[in-house]
Amino acid sequence: MIDDAKDAASIATNDITKITQSEDGKLWISTYWAGVEQLDPATGKYQLRAEKVNHEKEQKLNEERLRFFTNITHKLRTPLTLILGPLDDISHSSDISKAVKHKLAVIHQSISRN
Repeated sequence: MIDDAKDAASIATNDITKITQSEDGKLWISTYWAGVEQLDPATGKYQLRAEKVNHEKEQKLNEERLRFFTNITHKLRTPLTLILGPLDDISHSSDISKAVKHKLAVIHQSISRN
C-alpha cells in the first residue's frame, strides 16, 4: 500500500483521477483532494508536486544568491588589487615622512585582508 489510510490527505483515501508515469519511472498521481503527487516506485514514497517545485525554486534562489555575492566580492577585490601597485611604489619612495609611510602600510594591510 502506498499510504496510510488513516491520514485524511493520503492517496489511499482520495479519489484518484489520473495516474501517469514519467520517463524516469516515477508515477504522478492526481487526486481530487490532494492535487498531484509524485510516487517513486523504488522507495514507495510520494511527494506533492508543489513541494518539489518549491524545493527546486529555493535551490535555484540559493544558487543565484551565491553567484551574486561571489560577483560582488570579485568586483570589490579587483579595484583594491589594482590600488596595491601604486601604493607600494609610493610607500617605497624616499621623499615621504615616516608617518605617511605608516598610514600607507595601514592602507596596504586593509586592502590585503582576505
